[in-house]
Amino acid sequence: KFTPSTITFNAFVTENNKITIDSSVKSISSLSSFINLLRDYPQTSSVSIDRIDNQSLTTSVNVLIIVKLKEDNQKWKKYSKT
Repeated sequence: KFTPSTITFNAFVTENNKITIDSSVKSISSLSSFINLLRDYPQTSSVSIDRIDNQSLTTSVNVLIIVKLKEDNQKWKKYSKT
């Protein structure tokens, strides 16, 4: 399983060679595991956390993750717009 069960996706946006993931995380260890999985993915160029917001009314943390893909991955885009 790629995504730990303690992570919920609020938004998932792909644009050119970038994926933006807005998520709610209930466990920092799960977030670390997910970030490491993203970094280890062969088509990943870089992974960064752009925002961490503590949700005071819930037990989760809102996290914005940016994944940049290697340029070679752009080839699939011309085929995926059918």
